[in-house]
Amino acid sequence: MIASALAQFERYLTVQVVAGEAVMARAVSDGFEVSLASGETRTATKLVLAFGIRFAHSIDIRES
Repeated sequence: MIASALAQFERYLTVQVVAGEAVMARAVSDGFEVSLASGETRTATKLVLAFGIRFAHSIDIRES
C-alpha cells in the first residue's frame, strides 16, 4: 500500500515526501507550516498528512 501511494506521488515533480513525525501543523498566509519532532519546520502551499499505525503484541487503550 505504501509503495503504491509513493508511486502516485512520483508523478508530480513538485511533491516532496518527508518521513517524520508531525507534531504541529497550521495554516499560514501562503500555505501551511509543519513542525516535525526532529525540530525541523517545513512550509508548503499544499499539505497531505499520512497517518501510520504500528501494532505491538499488546495494545493498552486508556480513556483520557
